[in-house]
Amino acid sequence: MKRIKVDVSPIERFTTKIFKMRVEKGTTEIRLRLVESSTKAGNELKILIYDACGDFRGWMDKNKDELLLKKNGSSLNGVSGYLPEGEWKILIEFGMITNYFLCEIEEDSRFTPSNEEWFVGELHSHTTKSDGAMSIEELLKEAKDHGLDFIFITDHDVPLLTNERNKNEGSFKVFPGTELTTYKGHALALGISRHVNPTLLHESLEDASNLVKSEGGIFGIAHPFFPPSPYCSGCKWSYNVSPKFIDFLEIWNSGGTGALFPAFNFASLSLWTEFLNDGYRISATSGGDIHRRGDFNDLWLPYHVRTNEIELKQILCSIRSGKSYASRGKFFFEAFYRNRTYQCGDVVKISDGNSFEIHVKTENASKILLMSSKGVVMVDSSFVNKKMELDGIRWINAVALYKNFIVGFSNPIYFDYFEHLDYTNDKKEDCAL
Repeated sequence: MKRIKVDVSPIERFTTKIFKMRVEKGTTEIRLRLVESSTKAGNELKILIYDACGDFRGWMDKNKDELLLKKNGSSLNGVSGYLPEGEWKILIEFGMITNYFLCEIEEDSRFTPSNEEWFVGELHSHTTKSDGAMSIEELLKEAKDHGLDFIFITDHDVPLLTNERNKNEGSFKVFPGTELTTYKGHALALGISRHVNPTLLHESLEDASNLVKSEGGIFGIAHPFFPPSPYCSGCKWSYNVSPKFIDFLEIWNSGGTGALFPAFNFASLSLWTEFLNDGYRISATSGGDIHRRGDFNDLWLPYHVRTNEIELKQILCSIRSGKSYASRGKFFFEAFYRNRTYQCGDVVKISDGNSFEIHVKTENASKILLMSSKGVVMVDSSFVNKKMELDGIRWINAVALYKNFIVGFSNPIYFDYFEHLDYTNDKKEDCAL
């Protein structure tokens, strides 16, 4: 049993506090309860719960003082569905406060062993609905012929409609998306089935991102450094970039002939590294930018996602949290710390000890870059077994190279250097999510 405890006084009326709640892998049930000390007469409060993917999951107040969350069968004040691991947020809004009281929320969870698997897909593709050369049926045939488990169709400003999503065959899944397209940059909205006015990018990156997320999607920047007109109208990102509002950055795009010039993708890799060093846990993605059959080429890096099943919510959460890597062949990336194994997107809680082991094994690579918040180590091999000093490292990932081309990359494993608290007041947040 865990608890949030916060002292509230009358001077805090009409304010909002945000707390963090860690939900572990394999969680099947979460039960929250507002205890009696929180319901003192004359005091008003409302509690909103958001999961690790940013989606609203339920609410409580003095009259509805319990919340049950499950994949199926949540309470009426909760939203049923997949319970993603990671950092959830509890937002407590206070109204009129007439007297001092102690606000307490109890949390109790149930777990079962989690059997996650790796699934492979494509996040960036086009059809004849926009500027692609293949029909939806032709694109899906090519995707299945190349061994994919899922594909996002992201036509320029044209959403994949519900009736067009009903083309799933067996375990293969088709997911909706769209590419917001302007002459100053392109953005990807994954997981939504509605049109998003691309001119929102002119007005506010925050507004565009919030609209996509309000529809249950995730938002990222496509090919930020690809050459602009006349090579590719608007492909180069010319807006200001605020990493606070993006979920992922496409650091490898193999569409057209742009990938033949590695500098464009290496510039994206460098920008992503800056975001990580600034403390933003933003995922790196690959995009085939598929327009024609020939885009399934030797430079194409399909995207591998770790999750329990090929279901839209779970796929989006895994992309957003970085439980993913890009590679044409095999790509093995793990860290070992205190007899536990960690993979892409995992967070290592450092309690003691000053070293860890890193293991990388790839195909089609001649060199491996171990990139971290402390710098880059190059290894002239297709595999790494290395003991490393922690030395304040905040994140580490691996990039596989062949000649001057990226042939694989992982999202980071993260390190947190403090004794983990179940609940902490998020002082960096303001009063809005």
